[in-house]
Amino acid sequence: MGSGSSRQETVESRWWEEKALDMLTNTSDTGKVGLVCSFIPVSDESVMIGVLKERSDLEMLVAIHCKSRERSKEQSVTSPTLTDEAIATELWRVLRFSSGYQAPWDWDWRPSLFGDPWEIADEFHTVVTRAVFRIPTLDFVRYALGYEDKAPFIRSLFSAVRDVCSSLRSRFNELPEMKNTYVKVEQILRSRYHPLAHWIVANSLGDSDEHAYPPVSLIDFALNPIKDVFATRSLSFALGQLAVLDQRLRHVNRAYDWARWSTDLGFLEVVYQALRPENLTNLPATRLLPPEDRDARMLFLGGFEMAARHEIRALLRKMKFSFERLHRMGLRGVRTQ
Repeated sequence: MGSGSSRQETVESRWWEEKALDMLTNTSDTGKVGLVCSFIPVSDESVMIGVLKERSDLEMLVAIHCKSRERSKEQSVTSPTLTDEAIATELWRVLRFSSGYQAPWDWDWRPSLFGDPWEIADEFHTVVTRAVFRIPTLDFVRYALGYEDKAPFIRSLFSAVRDVCSSLRSRFNELPEMKNTYVKVEQILRSRYHPLAHWIVANSLGDSDEHAYPPVSLIDFALNPIKDVFATRSLSFALGQLAVLDQRLRHVNRAYDWARWSTDLGFLEVVYQALRPENLTNLPATRLLPPEDRDARMLFLGGFEMAARHEIRALLRKMKFSFERLHRMGLRGVRTQ
């Protein structure tokens, strides 16, 4: 789905910026407002915040999205002493920077220096795969659409893997015999595991040119499907797809059993397929799942659909709470123009 040229044309057009601004200005759907603020990258965020500030339902949006968060220890985002601009800025921040995310790379992890090459390859694969799944949806969207400088989680991941490369090179110089083990690790990773895991070891051994083979090319499996979604030039379609993708990524972070499944390449492929746009409404066939641990795997895959339903119910609960809260405060949910 989608060619390299059409994807590049999509990135260069940035058609979504104008449509996102128009939707944020004119829609009465608070759900779409939340999705635009959460997932659509823009060149000038101050313009979007300015539109939020002028929305007549600003209090309602704050009540829905910021009811349990505080701007500071001293001052709630709903404090009457805050200006509309300050409230809109905080609302944008809350929607833009989802809670629960952490730096993708496990900085406490140190690669094994000696041992079974297969076990070391498994270890690299697990650490790298888990790090990739920890990247927020917005970062993937930003990087896919040409806003690389605004994707801190991906930039942090690339910085981390380069640090690991540098550390391993130093260890190879200190312990030449260790390099023999890692030559075998590289051979294993080359054909069986996550390409970014292979890139780390290959670059450590000096077997790969980073400029010709940059690490970003190794997460194209996540970036290209996003480009394909935006190639449709339908903002509503893109928002719907990204909302489901976001819930499924969150589900992987919450429920994937890394201890048991991290090196099961077949099962990981099923998970990757479930994250592709064409499969966001239909999960891949699971008839080939191994009989061992099958129930737990089926429960996890079923959670992809349950996660989206839970999110919808949570949104409805938040809206119900917000309307009740606004009523108690004597507000109608619409400010005086």
